[in-house]
Amino acid sequence: MSRPAIEKSINSSSALVGKASPLLLWRSLRAVRDIVRGAAMLCFVFAAPGASAATDSSPGDKGVLFAADFDTRGKGRDSWTTEFGPMVHQPNVEPDEGPFGPDGKPKGAIKVWFRQGTFGADHALLMSRYFQALGIEQFRYQELYLRYYIRFNDDMAAKTGGKLPGLASAGKIYAEGCMSPNGTDAWSVRFMWGGSSSTDTFHLQAYPYVVNKDELSLPFRTPEQVRCGGFVPIKTKPDLGAPWYDFKRGVWYAIEERVKLNEPGKKDGILQVWIDDSLVLDRTNVLYRTVDNPDTKIGRLAFESFLGGSTPDWAAPQNESMDIADLVIATRHIGLAEGRK
Repeated sequence: MSRPAIEKSINSSSALVGKASPLLLWRSLRAVRDIVRGAAMLCFVFAAPGASAATDSSPGDKGVLFAADFDTRGKGRDSWTTEFGPMVHQPNVEPDEGPFGPDGKPKGAIKVWFRQGTFGADHALLMSRYFQALGIEQFRYQELYLRYYIRFNDDMAAKTGGKLPGLASAGKIYAEGCMSPNGTDAWSVRFMWGGSSSTDTFHLQAYPYVVNKDELSLPFRTPEQVRCGGFVPIKTKPDLGAPWYDFKRGVWYAIEERVKLNEPGKKDGILQVWIDDSLVLDRTNVLYRTVDNPDTKIGRLAFESFLGGSTPDWAAPQNESMDIADLVIATRHIGLAEGRK
């Protein structure tokens, strides 16, 4: 169901439930949708064991839980989606060539299109998955690493910005859509990109939806400015005073994040980020949760990329695209892909 259709359903329902909050109803509908999707994914996993894909960092490697190589050669346009469960048509995603492998040949990748005039989660890549859908035997973790490659293509406009994939909590919902995590229900750590003062580069920020997102955003944003997710700039090194890391068009970059949950109630959770295997963010005061329950464990890949924001000022001024390749989830530091050039 598209977001406009959901909102239409909410408006109809609101007439029946009096003063019920449309936002609450929308989130409830999203929760039901996620439960249905999760059940479908779980059936697929048990019906087709070993469905997860392999790259040069395959699930056979020590510590690797899941790997997607996005190789569609001879398999069909949407075949890459089977690495994440049953095949699903993604109209704004198509196969592309990824970084070069050990044999000197390009590996698989997907190109995510942001069509002119579009914005929001329904108009690009939206493939968030519970771990059971990915064929990961253990569904919940205290600490994990996620790595993937991105490339801003030459058609990417400087004014646009949006979301990139990250790890998230295991419950029926994960933190998004300007919700305020309370430590008992949900959290997420995705990324956002945006144009820099130079038209030739882009900047990246960690975008944590966690209990103390306001604190993590200081001194770059005041609590009043942190309306949705947190704002934690990706610098050239972990120092607060370091310059922004500049991402150029047409260049592949490896993004890796480490999430280690805090002891319940203590601000000792870890968020680390590496760009091309260089540590650029190191926070050890993250409050992901206030209680120890299954919902707050790491249990989902928020595999999505879209422009926005939810207002028209985020809309693409032209058809533009970025590529994603070589995604790995592991219990250890992953580093660069073998033979990457």
